Amino acid sequence: RGATFLGTDALFNKGISGGPLLNADGEVIGMCTYLREDLNGLGFAIAINRITDAAHELLDGRGITS
Repeated sequence: RGATFLGTDALFNKGISGGPLLNADGEVIGMCTYLREDLNGLGFAIAINRITDAAHELLDGRGITS
């Protein structure tokens, strides 16, 4: 299934939670969700594969599985 969360040092502010995390090629690889200011700005994003899986589960009328 792959990673659920990605750790990143990409700069993002609290106000962009839910925004895309992009790789160097401009591809969406995650959705920014959480910033740890006490860890020198370490941020976390939900991996795009998990977002895609959850979207398909919802569209198919199923609940989201962990």
